[in-house]
Amino acid sequence: MNVLIVTAGNRFVRRCQAICAKSIKRYCARYTEIRFTIETLPDGVTATTTWSKVELWLRLLPSCDYLITIDADAIIVGVQDFRELIQPHALNISVDCNGINGGSAAYRNCTEMIDFLKQVKSMREKYYGHPWGAQAAMQSIIDELDVFYQPKHIWNAYAPEVDGVHDETADTLVVHYPGMSPDAPAPFMLDKLNSLS
Repeated sequence: MNVLIVTAGNRFVRRCQAICAKSIKRYCARYTEIRFTIETLPDGVTATTTWSKVELWLRLLPSCDYLITIDADAIIVGVQDFRELIQPHALNISVDCNGINGGSAAYRNCTEMIDFLKQVKSMREKYYGHPWGAQAAMQSIIDELDVFYQPKHIWNAYAPEVDGVHDETADTLVVHYPGMSPDAPAPFMLDKLNSLS
């Protein structure tokens, strides 16, 4: 399975993205056949950035079988092989109390996914002012897609510093720090990453 991991961010999350990138590089040193890329997005508010991510995913998907996306405010902490966790569906993602959360997701390179992302992109005007931007558009049509819902505590666990659910366990692969102001998670992310052996 040809897998590409990507994290993307703009200057407002520069510190978080650098720590996320360090966690991805550390992970890919273990699984050398998994490629990664660190991408820069145009500056803008979070809702604007999510639309740029959709365009990025459409550009990167043809270069792999699965595109794994890790938000800039998330880090890989586990050692499980993503390729063993990914199920043969168009999308592997987890849900939280608000619905889907793309802090960590695996997009399959298939016509169904490409068409889905293009449909999401076409909904920009309708969802442009929504605080979750493209993720809200995705949520509105997710039932039309072949989705496998990964266990949240493994795929996209929330760190103790996040208000609400703290569900990180010994089996967690990705820890996410959503809902904080840009770059605010950086010290927590760095402490967590430095604590890993």
